[in-house]
Amino acid sequence: MRISASAGDTYRLCPRKFRFQYVDGLPIKPSPHLFLGTQVHAALRWFFERPLPERTWERLERVFRRNWRDDPERGRSFSNREEERRFGLEGLAYLRAFFDGEDTAATPLWLEEWVEMPLDGGHVLVGRVDRVDQLDDGRLEVIDYKTGRPPHDDRFALRDLGPQVYPVAVEETTGRRVGRMTLLYLREGRRVSYEPSPADLEAARAALIDLADTISGDSRFVPRAGRRCRWCDFLDRCPEGQAYVAGAEVAAAGADDLPF
Repeated sequence: MRISASAGDTYRLCPRKFRFQYVDGLPIKPSPHLFLGTQVHAALRWFFERPLPERTWERLERVFRRNWRDDPERGRSFSNREEERRFGLEGLAYLRAFFDGEDTAATPLWLEEWVEMPLDGGHVLVGRVDRVDQLDDGRLEVIDYKTGRPPHDDRFALRDLGPQVYPVAVEETTGRRVGRMTLLYLREGRRVSYEPSPADLEAARAALIDLADTISGDSRFVPRAGRRCRWCDFLDRCPEGQAYVAGAEVAAAGADDLPF
């Protein structure tokens, strides 16, 4: 099977949601958060594709506003103009913090590159790597832009499949050693990094193959109901998720009746 890091994370979160999205091909709903992430990524790619004299804040702001205006998904992503304005200003704040706090003269080797890496068992890892830079010692740094909030503990940020398998894919594709994997949280200008060892990369490859084998052999896709069900795009198709949400709402209402 062809598997991406995001698809693998979806399966680990809830096999039923994986089936709806990646097997049945049901579309996910447009959302302000997804739209914002797409626009910020596109603006940063445009920025680093420009020669140094053109990398000004005014140009970056202008291209962000233009792409936002022209994107056909814009009309479906927001419930009203005030929501759209709030998310647009948030995106500008992310980019301003990036412009003020990061090395704007960097020369990335990769920008938004798609990779495909064969795995044992006939599986293929596919995905898009936001950015790859060269470190001073010649090794590579894989950078993943994040527009969400960082977790309170850095260890939780690195539990997702992306930071584990992207270094594997980059090393496989380039034949060069990855010295650092970085999650760059644009909201706070915070970097979460680690230096993957060869053992780390081998373990990530093995875990991904095991996961792909598990998914390939799954015919039931049993749901894992939990707090995230409330925001699931497929809640209306999942009785288990609906039951969990209804139960949580009843429990919350009952808590208001406690005499303390």
